[in-house]
Amino acid sequence: MDCGPTCISMICKYYGAAVPINYIKSNMQLSRSGTSLQDLQESARSLGFEAEGIRGTLANLTDIQLPAIAHWKGNHYIVVYRVTKKHVYVADPAIGVEKLTHEQFAEHWKGMLLTLTPTMALKESTSRGSTLQRYAAYLKPHKRVLGYILLLSIVIQLISLSLPMITQLVMDNVLVHRNEQLLMILMSTMLAISLVNGLFMFVRQWISSKTALQIDTNMVEAFYKHLLGLPLSFLMNVLWAIS
Repeated sequence: MDCGPTCISMICKYYGAAVPINYIKSNMQLSRSGTSLQDLQESARSLGFEAEGIRGTLANLTDIQLPAIAHWKGNHYIVVYRVTKKHVYVADPAIGVEKLTHEQFAEHWKGMLLTLTPTMALKESTSRGSTLQRYAAYLKPHKRVLGYILLLSIVIQLISLSLPMITQLVMDNVLVHRNEQLLMILMSTMLAISLVNGLFMFVRQWISSKTALQIDTNMVEAFYKHLLGLPLSFLMNVLWAIS
């Protein structure tokens, strides 16, 4: 359980900045011995917090800005959200939200806290568009082509609907009255419509395939650029995790 990065992520969310845990981990020097309070402090500062490690007591917890990260049970970390006269409300990454008595909290608290004060740099450094917005950015350069594809789809659908109507006309009027001349005209019309419809379907498929290939290429290129831009520490953490 990456309790340290998870605690930072929870506090970011508390202040309205959605920062993934993996993003926080990628900017931290993780080791097999765990994460130190100084590591968390440096990570929080890189995200745009004013972070300060302090030593406190249960008596002065009410004077400390919350939420804060508390050193807990050896090398574990939890988020302290609220302190009342009888209880301490915490969020443990391994368990969830808990309401502890002062005695329960004091039994496992090491007396160390990391206070985090958000600055304007927090939302600037962590502002990210939604998934839909990110994909829309790849589609925007092709909006005219996508419009053509939509138009072709509408035309193809209308043509497909017209063929049964012509067939019904042939059955009701031409065959009954044995009008061979009109039959030839309608059959020629149906053949022409079918050929045009097939041509439109081919063009739509060709444009769609070409556009999809361009979008896929742009997305793969952006992914590799992002991958190459990741810090070496992130790659080392991945190698350490799978080793």
